[in-house]
Amino acid sequence: MADVPDDTRTIGQIVRAAREAKGLTREELLAKVRNVKPLNLATIEEDMDPRPLAQDLFFLSRALDLDYNDLLIRAGHLPEQPFGH
Repeated sequence: MADVPDDTRTIGQIVRAAREAKGLTREELLAKVRNVKPLNLATIEEDMDPRPLAQDLFFLSRALDLDYNDLLIRAGHLPEQPFGH
């Protein structure tokens, strides 16, 4: 998986697409990822927060098989280029 996002999709679009690809409703995903609050998931999927909590992205990335580092870069928690480059 790439360190730099390779497309222009938003975090919300990525999370929603991954959830739907797994055939899960928001409620079903929340049942699997109990560490994420329902309002936080809705806020992420609807792109209402440009910088979602890193911990929410971690749990969602694990449940949805997403690249955690990619989500952190998109959210501005990590720089796009590795340090020293």
